[in-house]
Amino acid sequence: MLAIRQHDFAKVIELRCQVVKEWLHRSGTCPLSISLHYPTSHNPALDDTNLPRRGADLGSNPLLLLVLSFSRRWKQVDLVLPPSVYDELEAHLSGDLLPILETFRLADCRGPRLRPMTGAGSLRPFMESPNLRRLCIDAMLLTRDIAMLPPTVWNRLTCLCIIQSISDVAFYDLIRHCHSLIHCEAQLKASQAYERRLSHRQTDIVSLIKVFKLDDLSSPVGILQSIYFPSLEFLDYRYTSSPFAVDFPPPFFLTIIKHAPTTFWKLNFAPRKLSSIHSIRGLHLASGITHLSLDCTPYLRVHTEDDMLMPEDCLDFSVFAINTTGGCKDILVPKLEVLEMYNVQRLTDETILRVLLSRIDAAQMGVVSPLRHVKIDIWRRRQKDIHEAVLEHAKSAGFEMKLELNYLPYRRVYHDRFSPSFLLASDNW
Repeated sequence: MLAIRQHDFAKVIELRCQVVKEWLHRSGTCPLSISLHYPTSHNPALDDTNLPRRGADLGSNPLLLLVLSFSRRWKQVDLVLPPSVYDELEAHLSGDLLPILETFRLADCRGPRLRPMTGAGSLRPFMESPNLRRLCIDAMLLTRDIAMLPPTVWNRLTCLCIIQSISDVAFYDLIRHCHSLIHCEAQLKASQAYERRLSHRQTDIVSLIKVFKLDDLSSPVGILQSIYFPSLEFLDYRYTSSPFAVDFPPPFFLTIIKHAPTTFWKLNFAPRKLSSIHSIRGLHLASGITHLSLDCTPYLRVHTEDDMLMPEDCLDFSVFAINTTGGCKDILVPKLEVLEMYNVQRLTDETILRVLLSRIDAAQMGVVSPLRHVKIDIWRRRQKDIHEAVLEHAKSAGFEMKLELNYLPYRRVYHDRFSPSFLLASDNW
């Protein structure tokens, strides 16, 4: 049976090689974007040689050999494959064989999700490409190769996406080397105690990052307080640490906002695991933003026919209201023009109406910027038609507003243990 599958596999690869070769030759001298993904269920036993070891003859992998022969025209490379295949590829590459490579992404194909390429060899052939600007790679490979590569290699990078989590100390060291970085995506975790001993050596870093997408796993504030972001324009922040700790620390995003310019314009964060105090404090610090996006997904998605059993929203929408008769004090995000809120639970139509009308009145008075676009996705039925009332009020104040109120159907009906229908069969469960 295995011999039959090996024969079928070889025929498929042969046909694919013919097609790939035809298209590659048709491309003439054009730069190439290469995407090579092994299936997540890849079985090395199907290969004639059980996937050759590092440094073996590439002739045993004809598709890889074919693609490799065009490496001088690779401009973008996306590799999702087993470490053994990457080792085979990397052993036959060097920086001078990748003269125009700008984007490189590497991940392990094993498992249902992308995993770190922990068993791979060196990144040197790709990192030494003279035009490499964008890199998406595993944190372990990055931290391992920082000291192995000259500073000029890191200085070229403008976009960095880190797969899996990286410690705060390693991230600090990485940012210290990447002076040209503009776009960064990372998962941060607190370092181990022995790594924190390095923190006394820290010096202030001024980073040119404009777009920062961060998944904060454990509020690693310490050493990162020395990183400043004077060019930041867009912060996308997710806090996934437990919110139930006894001493709930201020999240790292407060530090980022403090160290960002007052002119950064877009903030996207999920307040579900932040205390309301920290969320509101962050909005006060980000007073200059014009675009705010909030993911209000609760801890548990419990949807019922009774709104009173819906989970509480993680941020009270009323904080955006402005009391125009009380002197317009303590205004949140006064320059806000675009507001998006997703997965809202209990927010009532009456509250939405009150808040939006107050912002329109305040804008007419010149206290705040007018809202141009409001989008709210609410997991309940519509209670009151407020759409026309809001738009008419905005029009009378001299503003044009786009208002999207999406009342989404329940994903399922849930009966709690005190419901008469508890444990009864339900087509919606």
